[in-house]
Amino acid sequence: MVRIFTVLLQILAGVFSLRLFRITRSKRVWIFISTAVFMMAIQRSFSFYIMLNTKTIDTPYQFGEYITFYIAILMLFGIAGLYPLFNSLNKSNHKMEESENKYRTLLENLPQCIFLKHPDLTYMSSNNNFARDVGINPSEVQGKTDFDFFSRDVAERIRENDLEVFAHGVMVDSELEFMKDGETCFIHTTKIPLKNSDDEITGLLVVYCDITDQKKSQAEHEKLQEQMHQAQKLDGLGVLAGSIAHDFNNLLTGVLGNTYLAVKDLPESSPVRESIIEIENAANRAAELTNQMLVYSGRAQYMLKPVNLGVTMRDLRDLINASISEKIEIEFDISPNIPSVNADPSQIRQIILNLTTNAAEAIGENKGIIRIAVGRKKCVKSYLQQSLINIKHLEEGEYIYIQVADTGCGFNQEDTMKLFEPFHSTKFGGRGLGLAAVLGIARMHKAGIIVSSKANEGSTFTILLRESEELNETNKSIPHRTRDLSELKGNGTILLVDDERIVRQVAERLIGMAGFTVMSASNGLEAIGLYQRYAGKIDCVLLDMTMPLMTGEEVLRELRELDKDVKIILSSGYNEADVKAHLKVDKPVGFLQKPYSYRKLGTALHDMINAD
Repeated sequence: MVRIFTVLLQILAGVFSLRLFRITRSKRVWIFISTAVFMMAIQRSFSFYIMLNTKTIDTPYQFGEYITFYIAILMLFGIAGLYPLFNSLNKSNHKMEESENKYRTLLENLPQCIFLKHPDLTYMSSNNNFARDVGINPSEVQGKTDFDFFSRDVAERIRENDLEVFAHGVMVDSELEFMKDGETCFIHTTKIPLKNSDDEITGLLVVYCDITDQKKSQAEHEKLQEQMHQAQKLDGLGVLAGSIAHDFNNLLTGVLGNTYLAVKDLPESSPVRESIIEIENAANRAAELTNQMLVYSGRAQYMLKPVNLGVTMRDLRDLINASISEKIEIEFDISPNIPSVNADPSQIRQIILNLTTNAAEAIGENKGIIRIAVGRKKCVKSYLQQSLINIKHLEEGEYIYIQVADTGCGFNQEDTMKLFEPFHSTKFGGRGLGLAAVLGIARMHKAGIIVSSKANEGSTFTILLRESEELNETNKSIPHRTRDLSELKGNGTILLVDDERIVRQVAERLIGMAGFTVMSASNGLEAIGLYQRYAGKIDCVLLDMTMPLMTGEEVLRELRELDKDVKIILSSGYNEADVKAHLKVDKPVGFLQKPYSYRKLGTALHDMINAD
């Protein structure tokens, strides 16, 4: 019996050892143990077979069999006791393999480039993205250095950053700029020190991603923001210039009116007469200056009509050639069959002449070339967003362009906006209103201005105008026929409404000289009261647009409710088109821009009173 149990126990021990071999995957230890146990089982089986056949059992042999039996029991329990331990180890190893595979899958599928470095700054391993980025196989990464993947300058900067991480033992975020295939590239890098249980740094984990596209987008966004800021700045300067010009025109109305009255009252022999005439001339020059400020603000007087820029350019060709130095070669490039644009012809001519003059001054006494082109082009949104003004009015589509390019001194891009600021000039004695006027005219026409230039490489100015469309009636200006002073006499009652005392005083006397009776009011409420009190006796109302308490538009609506046929002449320091564009009235009204002369005032009153 002992022999039979011994054999069975040894066989069980062998089975367990094989199981342990499968669990632990040991290639030596458990093969040896399994082989030994199975050999012992075979030997016991063979001995048992001989014993049964010979029927010989001696005492020493029997004693040995018992010893073998106990050894087999010990082996069985020993191996069986090790089984749970090794089974647990197997499960742990299996979980570790699964975890490693998960992390490896994660690393390989992350968009970032990831790698490990030894303390000597050689590479341990990397994910596929890094290997692909540097152009090698992942198995070839180990043992490489930064000098194997990057230029010497870039590699030295990377190593300097690595050494900083090893020195301080903290995570470091940084950005690296370098050249790749002729283009500037940017990467964002995160470097994390790897430490053992003794807090010693054993390596470096590096994660980086390419942020070149992000940087380009950010740069484009910042450029657009800067353009918007500059456009808002120019708009703000335009509003300021327009407000100053408006208020100044009120004052000039008083100055010019009083000088006219003074000269008229003085005898020809008066020694004061010449001085007053000089004052009048100076005031007229001041009025021209304020008109230029209104041009910059986009609120000057203008008259829109279909204009063919090709014809306009051909008409200006001789004038431009005559006014530019012979050292400068002028090239004209005028496309045929250009559609017309809605524009004021005189203002468009002013743009061309101002840009040409600016180009000639940029070349100076040197030899150079000015190229003036007119044509048609399709503009996309990204191009139109480069405009200095009117970005919100510029939609993708076909535009007619005026382009003036020169080979002059040029300027830095950051100085572009200063060139268009009023009274900013780089020339000694310059008033700085040439390009400011170009900007204002473009603003009035809702046109775009795109400027490109580099210092010492010349400049290009491009004006973009929409093709002609049917004109809005409120933007049409109907010029008054110039009349002789003898024709200005009339009769009737005029209600003068203006908050400026000096304007009222001058206008009262000028209207009186024309033969009319005058009633004056300093605000809208007073004017409405007078009109109600003298209903049917007032033939015309001369109404200022900018007043406290009630605006001119509010007064106009109230008067129309009292009398739908009331005749009204609006007066303002701003231009007619700008004023009428904001009016919401059905019936037409007259307009008189400040500062006005006796002739203009009398003509406006005569035309309005005698209108059907």
